[in-house]
Amino acid sequence: MRANTKLHNVLYLIHECYVAMQVESRGSRADFFAKRVAIAASNPTLSAFFETLVLKTDVELQKIKPDTFSGFLNTLETPEEASILHFIRENKSIVSMVTTQKQEILIKMCNESPVLNTKLKTIGEIGHTYPRPTPKIPIKITMHTGLSHGGDTKAGNNMLFRRESYLTDTGEAIELPFYSGAAFRGQMRDLIADHYLSSLGIKPNMSSPNIALWMFHVLYSGGSLAEGSSAGKAIDKLLGNNGTIKVKAMQEFRDMIPPTSLIGSALGNRIPPGRFKILPLIPHCKEHGNGDKYAHELFSWNFITRKEDHEGHEAGVTDQMIANTEILKPGTILDGGVYPSGHISDIELSCLGKGFELMQDSAFIGGQNAKGLGHCSIEIDNMPDSSIYEQYLKDNKDKILDYLGFLGVIK
Repeated sequence: MRANTKLHNVLYLIHECYVAMQVESRGSRADFFAKRVAIAASNPTLSAFFETLVLKTDVELQKIKPDTFSGFLNTLETPEEASILHFIRENKSIVSMVTTQKQEILIKMCNESPVLNTKLKTIGEIGHTYPRPTPKIPIKITMHTGLSHGGDTKAGNNMLFRRESYLTDTGEAIELPFYSGAAFRGQMRDLIADHYLSSLGIKPNMSSPNIALWMFHVLYSGGSLAEGSSAGKAIDKLLGNNGTIKVKAMQEFRDMIPPTSLIGSALGNRIPPGRFKILPLIPHCKEHGNGDKYAHELFSWNFITRKEDHEGHEAGVTDQMIANTEILKPGTILDGGVYPSGHISDIELSCLGKGFELMQDSAFIGGQNAKGLGHCSIEIDNMPDSSIYEQYLKDNKDKILDYLGFLGVIK
């Protein structure tokens, strides 16, 4: 049996699931079904794909024709199974569109469409991504609980894991999961800011900052100064404006606030760059040539629900919230790394080392940490010595506090 014939058998089954779907949706029935196909496609096998699709759409199994189901069974545990599932993942929109058509239209498309009659490639034929060089400071993260990292794509109340398109050495483009370097950097920014203020005797307070709001934004979120504001005018006067930069004043700003100098921040109409670059963290998998499992085998789903815990709600009315999050399974290993800039100072490099230590102590990355997701171990090779930075803050505490007072940021 040809691989495309087996693909057609799977498409026929998906179509009959659509016809037999009993779930009522508020919007388009076809759109609702398409989102459920996207969710089911993250499963590692076709049988798991079918089970998830049936569960998510409440399919009346008796309406599935025996011949259709028999054709589907003939695709399981065959060399083409992984290829068909890969085709569905990479062409979710096409699959959803053709399987929600009338049966005669679907059959016509299967017989005539070049896309649906293309010889399917096995996963192994798709190739590997190009290896990336070892970074100056390698990062290795081992997940002890599932990792949540939502992307731009949602399927109803189901959040899909973030993915990026990679070219392989065979010329194929494949979607693979990754953990954003910006997410790692942002979490480290918060931890370094907390440590910086605590070292100066200023208690970090997210809900009611003990420093001026603009400096709070500079330390914790990368800064944002509206032009014309009093804070903006003060910074302009200190650091320069209209394209001019007071070099000595800027250097003093960097010296007195090493976390901002290290990670970078927006100061009005100027954006002093940070002192390091960070790579996205990629999982160990066969596609990257560093693991023994394919990327799709690393995924699972985490069910989230918020139940009512009060007795006074109206009978028959519920505020319960249900959602699903696609996660990378516990045991997944991710590799990343950092490249310090060529002109990073000893204090800034040591501050980076402190940031790594704080990340290791935090032991969580990603989203939904309060629900237990994201617990991990973080290993850093060539980690900079943090003691230089800590001693610098201790020796210069009064000087830094005077400077922050001069800026008017200490309440």
